[in-house]
Amino acid sequence: MKFKNKIMTAIVSICMLAFILPMAVSAADNADSSDKNTITCYVRAEQDDGTILPYTKVTMNKDEVPSFQSYKIKNAPDDADYITPLHILLQALTDKGMTDELATVDIGSSGWITDMFGWGMDQLWCLNGIDAPTVSAKYKAKDGDKYTFYQAAGNWGAGYGYPGYGFFGEYGPGQDYTPYSAIETDDVTTGVGSDVELTYRYTSSMHTPQYGPCNNEDGAYTMIFVGKNGADKVTDEDYREDIEVDKDGKFKVSFDKPGTYVVSGRYYNNDNTRGACNAYCKVTVTMPEAVTAVIDKISAIGDVTLESEDAIKEARTAYDALTDAQKELVSNKNVLEKAETTLKELKDAKDADDAKVAATPKSITLSNTRYIYNGKVQKPQVTVKNAKGEVIKGYTVKYAGNCKNVGKYKVTLTFKGDYNGTKTKTFKIAPKSVTVKSLKATKKRFDVKWSKQTTQVTGYQVQYSTDKNFVKAVKNKKITKNSVVTKTVKNLKSKKVYYVRVRTYTTIKYNGEQMNLHSDWSKVKKVTVK
Repeated sequence: MKFKNKIMTAIVSICMLAFILPMAVSAADNADSSDKNTITCYVRAEQDDGTILPYTKVTMNKDEVPSFQSYKIKNAPDDADYITPLHILLQALTDKGMTDELATVDIGSSGWITDMFGWGMDQLWCLNGIDAPTVSAKYKAKDGDKYTFYQAAGNWGAGYGYPGYGFFGEYGPGQDYTPYSAIETDDVTTGVGSDVELTYRYTSSMHTPQYGPCNNEDGAYTMIFVGKNGADKVTDEDYREDIEVDKDGKFKVSFDKPGTYVVSGRYYNNDNTRGACNAYCKVTVTMPEAVTAVIDKISAIGDVTLESEDAIKEARTAYDALTDAQKELVSNKNVLEKAETTLKELKDAKDADDAKVAATPKSITLSNTRYIYNGKVQKPQVTVKNAKGEVIKGYTVKYAGNCKNVGKYKVTLTFKGDYNGTKTKTFKIAPKSVTVKSLKATKKRFDVKWSKQTTQVTGYQVQYSTDKNFVKAVKNKKITKNSVVTKTVKNLKSKKVYYVRVRTYTTIKYNGEQMNLHSDWSKVKKVTVK
């Protein structure tokens, strides 16, 4: 038993590297080896407890083919200078240092190997899903070949059923010595809760297509085993009694959680002993798109604020639209519930605050924020409204002194009674404007003259452009003396129409900073430069 456990541990190690890889059917008797100097094949084995193991990748160089005799195997075939299926098997074992344990292996004919891996029972091997005719050296391995070694459940002819090769999938054209070959279904994708249909079949020793025995009249039957999520093999503990296989070898299976599962079909003989027609495939179960969408919506909520209400409502609506089974798959449902609780707390707190500050000033507006200088004191009316839009009183207004000159002025509101604190607003008194009295053009220049305005005015600004809307190509000329009322603009383009306007400006100080206040623009005049 200690020897057997050691062998099986190594076999499991080499066979768990990859799941079944679909490959093209290889040529057999008298076929040429691959033109590639290095070929890659795939080997898998079935344990004596019925566990189906994945294929392991084996790479060999044609220039380094070892001698069969070096393995000390009974009845080893004659050596060959090319790669054979037996080389592939032995190379897989060599990679794990197991060749010293193979002295008891006896190579027979018709695809049989006795006591392989120390199991004490006959082993049968298949090439690319069909029975191999022999293990002799005349059969050449080819790049991409797949070899399956499995227990034959007893000696040939002992009445234990068909020692064939089980697989999931369909049949295709075979080799010269058999009309059929397995086209395996080795990787299926389905959604959580959705049925996926599989077909369990086998190729018998007579090389004829067969379906998996399904409680047939001879007493043979099929059992389906579903491995645990993430497992890479199937054991007898994984039998699913709720799965029925019909007369064509078809059955359906579904999964309630996302992940990767291994499904195995087992053939049992009429004496209730396990037959050799075992097979497995991988089923990848994905999350339904509707569930994924809900999970993403919940994750997108992030930190909850009052502005999160729309996102929370959208996530809740999407969650409520799921089926009961789908709702069980929403892993972050607690995040949604916590967000809803937090939002309610925030809204309740806001309502309480709103009730306390219903009379607090919401807006303060002035009846006018810009006046034109007329030598009189200017005091705009003040309107104050609360959060409900109601006009309120309960405050005093103070205007800055001398609100008649050109300048910028503060209006200070001091609240009292149920209100408190102070607020300020500002308004401006702008200088008077001027009019353009004349606009004359000469060669590449024009002369402009405007009315004189010296009261509360520092100077003037002349603006001109080829765009009548003064959006582009705008130029400005500044006149810093209020006594100057003409300006000549030179270096203009001939035959071009220019639009001209003028305004005044006054330089003031506000809060210690110097700034300019401008009058309205004069009416626009146009002129064509010669």
